[in-house]
Amino acid sequence: MSKFQDNRKEIVENILNKIENENLRFQDLWDREAGRPQNPLSGAKYSGGNRLILGYKAVEKEYKDPRWVTFVQAQKEGWKLAKGSKAVTCEKWIFPEEKKEIDENGNTLIKLENRKAFPKQFNVFNAEQFENAPQYEYKSLLQKDEAYEIVKDLIKSSEVPVKEIGQDRAYYNGSKDIIVMPLEQHFSKDEAILSTLLHEMVHSTGHKERLNREQGEKGTNAYAREELVAELGAVFLKQDLGIELKNDLENHSAYLKSYLKVLRDDSNELFRASVEAEKASQRIMENYNEYSKERSLEKVETKEQNKERNPWSEIPKEKTQNKEKKNPWIKKIANNKGVER
Repeated sequence: MSKFQDNRKEIVENILNKIENENLRFQDLWDREAGRPQNPLSGAKYSGGNRLILGYKAVEKEYKDPRWVTFVQAQKEGWKLAKGSKAVTCEKWIFPEEKKEIDENGNTLIKLENRKAFPKQFNVFNAEQFENAPQYEYKSLLQKDEAYEIVKDLIKSSEVPVKEIGQDRAYYNGSKDIIVMPLEQHFSKDEAILSTLLHEMVHSTGHKERLNREQGEKGTNAYAREELVAELGAVFLKQDLGIELKNDLENHSAYLKSYLKVLRDDSNELFRASVEAEKASQRIMENYNEYSKERSLEKVETKEQNKERNPWSEIPKEKTQNKEKKNPWIKKIANNKGVER
């Protein structure tokens, strides 16, 4: 077994040890409430079916703004709807209302108005559909350090499009073959973005045209196994990218623990999943390294092209200064000031 494989095995055993011996609790990596579809004028946070409908519509239209309002609300604010804008239909349920009455003996009687609950439809528009809506603002705590730059390069090297959308979920959509991410400012740190992106990129390698893994429906063993592969793959990729694991290995372990339980606490599942995670992480790293190599070559070519366009850049400063003493016009030409007449 190579040193590289030993490191992989050590990580898996470390995770198992944490799962078995520590009281783990998973923490969200981004502010889900900030990205949740919401009405800034009423203060409502859309839930249930409306939350899903608005989330999917945001992805379809690639809205960065998570705010949704009715036309009447926007009109009162003086917001102008862009021509051709179409609304999204949502619904709310009207439930029986309690009405209290006092009878002749002083007893409180409760009567229900509208005895049957019934749905009522309403239409909303995204804030981006208005020409003069206030810009969406969110106080970001994100520190754009080294991991942030890696994220940007990973996105460019990804085999599938990565879309940053104003909604509250991160997922890989196999039918559309895209990765959807929350807005970057909703993450507290760049390592959280990296962890989330890597997890979804590993999922994307399971597509039938790539490594062809069984995805499975939520709640099934196949689904749980794929989650193990994705999370382990993210951990392996962090190791490959030189990212320190100590700070967030506990969170990875807490996430994996929930899926190991679905697989009847069979610890061997983690080792079996690590084989698939290894294949996925290798594929992603190959693409990432290839992109990094191409980018480095482009930088060299651009530098050479700039030298050809500007021959003065190759003249040593000392030599140029000596020539300036003999011919003062050189300085004027080199500074693109032209010849004074």
